[in-house]
This record gives sequence, structure tokens and C-alpha cells, in this order.
Amino acid sequence: MVSRKLILALTLLCFPLFLFIKCSKLKTEQPTAPQTEAQAHPAGWLDTLSDNFHGSYLRNHDWNLVACQKCHGEDYAGGSAEKSCLNSGCHPNTPESCTTCHGGVDNNTGAPPKDIGRHTERTFKGVGAHSQHVSSSQFNRAFDCDQCHKKPQKFNDKGHIDSELPAEIVWGELSKTDGLSPTWDGTTCSNVYCHGASLTDGTNSNPNWTQTTSLSCNSCHGLPPETGAHEKHVADLHLDCNICHDGYAKNSSVNEQLHINGKKDVQLAAAVGGTYADGKCSQVICHGNSGSPQWTAEGDFSCISCHGGLDNQTGAPPYDLSGNTATTNIGVGAHSAHVMEGDLRVGMDCSECHVKPHEIDDPDHVGPDLLPAEITWGDLAKNEDATPNWDRTTASCTNVYCHGEFGFGNQNNNPIWTKVDSSQAACGTCHGLPPDDPHPAVSQCYLCHPNVVDSDNNIIGKDKHINGQTDF
Repeated sequence: MVSRKLILALTLLCFPLFLFIKCSKLKTEQPTAPQTEAQAHPAGWLDTLSDNFHGSYLRNHDWNLVACQKCHGEDYAGGSAEKSCLNSGCHPNTPESCTTCHGGVDNNTGAPPKDIGRHTERTFKGVGAHSQHVSSSQFNRAFDCDQCHKKPQKFNDKGHIDSELPAEIVWGELSKTDGLSPTWDGTTCSNVYCHGASLTDGTNSNPNWTQTTSLSCNSCHGLPPETGAHEKHVADLHLDCNICHDGYAKNSSVNEQLHINGKKDVQLAAAVGGTYADGKCSQVICHGNSGSPQWTAEGDFSCISCHGGLDNQTGAPPYDLSGNTATTNIGVGAHSAHVMEGDLRVGMDCSECHVKPHEIDDPDHVGPDLLPAEITWGDLAKNEDATPNWDRTTASCTNVYCHGEFGFGNQNNNPIWTKVDSSQAACGTCHGLPPDDPHPAVSQCYLCHPNVVDSDNNIIGKDKHINGQTDF
């Protein structure tokens, strides 16, 4: 029988050896610490200027990110390497985002610069005018990449990173508007709606992709365009584009959301009123009496195309520019009573109260900002040093020679423009019968004015009455 002392001695000798073996085994089974960059990757792995830059490595290995995910996790947030790819300055969204391989300099759409070759200059074909297309500008809203390319939903979609460079041009619907068949020859776009191919008068409808000069308002269409009545409105009548295209200004700005959108958007300015549909304007003040002119119709306008034409052919209302015919409307008023021959005198010319244009396109004639028509008194109204005045609020004239502002006249006669009846234009309203002192108190006017009035006080020489002279 082995003594107890021997057993105890053997136990004390073997126990340290047992602990050493177990600890050694445990240590070899523990995971090692993550390797440093120098251990896991070659030098320069994070240096964009290095030949060993990881982006270059991936490009040369068909953008296979599976190897990255093995260490950094499927979400690239760290994985077993405990090193996230999503850090600021690396890939804050995901290495699979568009800007990982291209773009990210001017915007975050993924459109170059930079291009796949990491170029940033516009003169490189991979950069070109990408930013000008995907960003809003003076003349356009931002366009999506799918207007010129097949846009992938994921970075590894078929036909994306597995296709040959350069990227294929796949024309979107906008570029083919009006039945066009756009083409790309590697340098320029041709027959593209967006650059005015359906028009005929642009100065640069086939722009060079890498040109550094900006396009202007007349690059895609003329100023004004040759289509329809553009030239008549803009060139001849000097109207701005915003008359028919609200939010536009000639050669300076556009409504970005409506410009280059595949449609002919007509939004009449509130100042002109009316509507536009099926190529016709209706009830716009610009055309007044002309009804609903066809945009593509040819022919010249006259005074009665826009106003007048109902009582006479002088152009004096009715109709006014809003289509009114009643004399109680200020746009109509006593126009006819002035320009047409009446009981007291011959018709007056429009120039007695307005600047009368010689042509419809004379400056300061047509335009919503020129309404209401300005009163510019003629010589007759100012005869005998009269200082005529027009008050639109009360719709009345004061201090006008024609209505009694002269010697012996009724200088308190201030006729209401919209009150057209015999009460304001009867013999005796502008001067007494007979006129006041020192005029002789003789009521037989024909005795001194036989060429003007007869024995019954009817005006027979209408060209000699209210003409700025005293005719005996």
C-alpha cells in the first residue's frame, strides 16, 4: 500500500504541469488581435495617389467587394476586422454608393467629376458636361441619369460594372420627344430634343460634350423662335417672354420646372388674363376684339384687331381690351362720342388724348404694363393756356378747353367720362346761351357766327366749332 505521503508528493509535483498544459492549450485557441493595415493590406492601400490604392485594386478585379465583406462585414460596418468602411472620409454611406467609383466632386448624384479614371477636368470625355445636366442651372432643372443611361438600382446590377467602358448611351423619352431619333458619336449629341433638334433656328443644337463654354438662350432656339407668332410678339411688338410663359424673362431666366420638359407650356401672365388652348388665345387683353387668334395664323393686325371696331373703324372702343361694350365701363366710356361726328363738331383724332402709334409695334404701345392707356393731352385740350387733367378715380376731366376752359366758358364743367348722354354734351353746357359777360347778351349766335350756327342754333360748321378759334 502506497503511503499517503508518496501520493501527496506526486500530486504536488504534477499539478503545476497540468496548469501549464491547460493554459497553453487555451492560449492557442484564442482569436488573434486584428491585423493592422500594414499586415492586412499592402502599403498605400488608403492612399488615393498610390498604385496600391484599394479603389484601383477593386477596379482591376471587377469590383468584387465580397473579399471586403469577409473582413469588414456584409454591411461594411466593421466585421471581424473591427474596422468600419463607413467612417467619415471613407465611405460614409456605403462602398456600394454611386460616388464610390465616379462623381462626388460637384454633387452626390454619382455623375462625374470624378470619372472612372479619377479625372475631374471637363475636357476629359468621362467628365464632360455631366454636372451641367444633373444640376439645375439658369435654363434647366436637374435631369436624372436615366435620360442618357440605363440607371442601375444596385451597383452590381447586370450591365453596370460588368460592362465595357465607356458607359453606354441609352436615350430616355425626353430626348426623343417630337419623334426624334437622337444619336451620340462619341463627341457630340445630335438630333436631341433637349438641345433644340425639333426647332430650326438654334445656334448650337449639336453641342460638343467636352466644350467648356456655356450654352445661351439662343443655343437651342432663336431669340425669338421662328415658330408660330413668336417673331411678331417678341421682335415686332417688343414683348417679353413672360407674357405667355409666366416665370420667364427674355434671354435671362426660365421657369426651370417647365423648360425643356417635352411640352409647349403656355401660362399666360395674370396681367393679360384669358386662356390658351388648342393653339388659340381667348379673352386676353392683348387681342381684345380679335376674339381667339390662332397662334400659327399669318396676317397683319390693325387698330380694330385689339380694340374698337363696333361703332366705327378708328380703333376707339367699344370694344375695349377686356371685350366690354357698355359706356359705363371706363375702358369704353365716351370714346365714340369723341372720335365720331356728332351734333356739335366733327370727330376728333385719337392724338387729342393719347400718343397715337403709327404702327402696332411702335414702342410703348402694346404691353400689359402699359395699361391703362396713358392720357397725353393734345394742343386743342391745352388751348388758351388750359391745364387739363384726368382723374381716373372719378372718371372725369377738368380744366379742358374742349369742355369750357376758355374765356366766357363754363370753367366748372367737369364731365364724367362714363356718363354718355345729352346732359353733358348739349349746347350750353360748355358756355352759356349767350356766354357770360363781357360777351354781348345776344342769344342769336348766327348773327356773329353765321358759318358755325344757323338761326335755330344748330351747328352747321362743325369743323369750326370747338376748334381752338373764334370763328366769325
